[in-house]
Amino acid sequence: MQENAVKQRVRLLEALWEEESRQPGREQMRLACMMGTGTVDYRMIKGFVMVQMTEEAGLPDVFLCSHHPFRSPENYGRQLVNGMKDYIDAWNQHALSDEHGKVDWTPEGDEQDADEVYFTRNLNKLAESLQVTGEGEDYLVMALMPEPNYAPTEFVKWLDAILKAGVSGKVRLLIFDLYGSHFYEGLEKSYKDIFVRLYPDLDMPGAMSQIAEQAMVTAVRPEDKAIASFQKNLLELNKAIGRGEERDIELYRDECLRIAIQQQWPHMEAVVHFFTHGYFMATEKYDRAATEIDQAIRRADVAVAEAKIEDKALVVQYRITKANMFLLREKYEEAENGYAECIEKYRDSGDNVVLTGIHQMMGMCQRKQGKVKAARKTFADGWLLVKDDKAYVDGNAMSRFYAQQMMKAGMDRIAEYRDWFEDLEKRWGKRWYMQMPDGKQSMKKREQQIFDDALLVDQ
Repeated sequence: MQENAVKQRVRLLEALWEEESRQPGREQMRLACMMGTGTVDYRMIKGFVMVQMTEEAGLPDVFLCSHHPFRSPENYGRQLVNGMKDYIDAWNQHALSDEHGKVDWTPEGDEQDADEVYFTRNLNKLAESLQVTGEGEDYLVMALMPEPNYAPTEFVKWLDAILKAGVSGKVRLLIFDLYGSHFYEGLEKSYKDIFVRLYPDLDMPGAMSQIAEQAMVTAVRPEDKAIASFQKNLLELNKAIGRGEERDIELYRDECLRIAIQQQWPHMEAVVHFFTHGYFMATEKYDRAATEIDQAIRRADVAVAEAKIEDKALVVQYRITKANMFLLREKYEEAENGYAECIEKYRDSGDNVVLTGIHQMMGMCQRKQGKVKAARKTFADGWLLVKDDKAYVDGNAMSRFYAQQMMKAGMDRIAEYRDWFEDLEKRWGKRWYMQMPDGKQSMKKREQQIFDDALLVDQ
């Protein structure tokens, strides 16, 4: 029997790993970076790793996978080791360990050990306990796929520290990266002998089409047929958007909406309108783009009100998209009003990181209009939500961009806020803003900008 599309791609990834990791000259490989084009590729590669942790594995290597969220480098290695211990303990208690053998491994070290030393020592020791050879035959492969990764740049620094601490020749680390992200270019240059990029040709849209077609053939119940038909048409809609074929876009959009309305799926109606909005924004057909995102907002509100979906973030998700639409077109007042509505509707969510981001966008819009005092208050309200959140301030790169926006509003020169910036200098170092992408340029313009802002009148 022919394997389904997903299993075919698992086998493809196994063949790629086998070929690339065991070819002559790859004995020194310590860090493998699997490339992909987006979330679907990421999930496929994660699925490949998870399969290798089952009896269906097609590779001789021993795979482990960590999804532990990354907020900051502080104690991250220890957190991973704790997760590894839980996994090994669970394995040793499973019936399969009677057949395949138990793992004799216990983390060792003390609180004085540097985090990267603690992690690498115990990872290397685990490889010894698993009796992998590391001589081109089998390795311990540790896949690091933090979900979510709140601080990508800090994660790169953490990886650098791990490699410096010394990863055993019996161990290989596996990470994922998007084409065009450039996150790991520095590591690649610094560790060119041990850093290897892998380029799988997954064709995930093709895989999803195969799965949808198969589901349509095998579905028996009317609701299952409707789901399969909707998925198939949504995939075709996305393909048409990618090709820019407007006639097909309208065709598949209408068919998706017909099915979603018939099945009473308002949240899926919202998804269709959202995708269509994106196309018309990209082609600068702004009136139609506005119509589509308004429809997405209305249908998402219905979905939440009728409890068709539990994710209440939908209430603001599409509203943020609408506000962004105005921001991109430099319609700052409309964008400001949109972000203000998002804050009001999401205020009690408890999701302070998202709320802070919305405050940042709203403050930027106010400053662009010359509403300097209003912008300062908005920035201050947002910062108060997270300033005591160490994980956000120290571990999320966006916190520095937020602080940079506050500086552009002249807040570091106001006594009321000065202690915030003194605290940030203690955390990030003096003149931290000079390390920002436009830091030097911003500082050259800073004195004139503060003078100009002082002349602007709040409306």
